[in-house]
Amino acid sequence: MNINNPTTFSAPDLTYTTSNSSGTAGALRAGDSVAIFSTTAPVAISTSTVSSATGDNPFASREDHVHGSTGIVAAASVAEMKAASSTTVFVTPGRAQNHPGCAKGWVEINGVTQAVRVSYNVTSTSDEGVGQCEITWATDFSGNDYAIAGIAGDSRYLSVSGNTDNWISTQTIIQQTNESGAAAEATSASIVVYGDQ
Repeated sequence: MNINNPTTFSAPDLTYTTSNSSGTAGALRAGDSVAIFSTTAPVAISTSTVSSATGDNPFASREDHVHGSTGIVAAASVAEMKAASSTTVFVTPGRAQNHPGCAKGWVEINGVTQAVRVSYNVTSTSDEGVGQCEITWATDFSGNDYAIAGIAGDSRYLSVSGNTDNWISTQTIIQQTNESGAAAEATSASIVVYGDQ
């Protein structure tokens, strides 16, 4: 042994690859450090990337790999919901009511007091006379043309009260009547409305 010329060791030199192989230099010793990661952040996953790919980072070829996906579809806009034709977007709870096939408002009232029992898109109701109730919509319709369906209990009939002034974009006035056509009141009355808003 030559104590005046001790053996020296170089820093470990490892290559990251997909298979094992023997090296020729850079023996490992107890206490050595081996680089197995870097401080480089991985590439962010993009929802528009369709194909996956192996990374080419010289430090570690798997570090900057790319995940592939078929792409994430977008939420439907109000216009797309109203058009009711796209098959490439998805519906969110806040847009469902914009589809022409969905009810834009509905309410069940106490036919005597005209008080609301349950409702959707209704701001308020008011008693306008015997069997007559004014319903004010929270979100107005785009015009005065919309469809109404309704029913009253206790063998009463239900109709839109009076003339077209009672069937407008902001409100609807309904009238309960008996079999003779006279104003009457039922224990309950309900309407559902369809149209554009």
